[in-house]
Amino acid sequence: MAAESFSTLRNTHGSAIFTGKLGKPGHQTNYAARFAFRSGAIGSELLQWMQSDPTLPRSAEQMKQAFNFARASNKAKQLSDGSKVQLMANTGGACCPKRCNGLDATAPAPAALAAFARAFKEVNKDALLRLHQKLIERLATLADSDLGENGRKLRDSTADDFVEKVFHFVMLQPMVPETYREDHKHCDGGASILHMGLSLYGERWLRFWEKDVDAPHEIRLPPGSVYISSPACFSHQVVHRDVKLPRS
Repeated sequence: MAAESFSTLRNTHGSAIFTGKLGKPGHQTNYAARFAFRSGAIGSELLQWMQSDPTLPRSAEQMKQAFNFARASNKAKQLSDGSKVQLMANTGGACCPKRCNGLDATAPAPAALAAFARAFKEVNKDALLRLHQKLIERLATLADSDLGENGRKLRDSTADDFVEKVFHFVMLQPMVPETYREDHKHCDGGASILHMGLSLYGERWLRFWEKDVDAPHEIRLPPGSVYISSPACFSHQVVHRDVKLPRS
């Protein structure tokens, strides 16, 4: 399938700028961050192609074996339960960190997901280069003590290195069908400074909160939906409603 078929979020639902509050619920800092949220959908043909990927395991147990769940840290394993499993893989390339969020990331991602990530970066390389330039300009205004190790590495990165590392990690989250669950409200870590969410099956709803606003935004994410944002910068919660409710 040609790279142009993967182009940037066709049928865009919307794009907006918000301000989020950084930190974990109950332990939030006084820092605030502006973030963009863009959502859209891939075409039905591309969705069917990705769903039929023969390298995508068809059960949670097969996924746990294929993506080295046994090597996860105890803390990472505790985040998986009877209705949801979290796994990590990589999209290839010169960038090769072996772990993320306590999960082993040495296994290659399913071929269709890896191809989508690479093609998306190719089509949107100019935008990614502009993003990198803005990031390093802003980071250059901060002291080393405020940046921390991750911030210093990003500030000192080259443009090509940044683009290479974008969407390197793929987190897979197989769910038990027809279950209802609400994940805890949280902010992601630094790996989600640029994050893409893609739904292949089932239905999720994403809630996210702006700084000093009690009511959340809520976005439905059916199969084929895609969003790009920076969930390291705002509190959010994923709600799974792929469930058949009893009739009254």
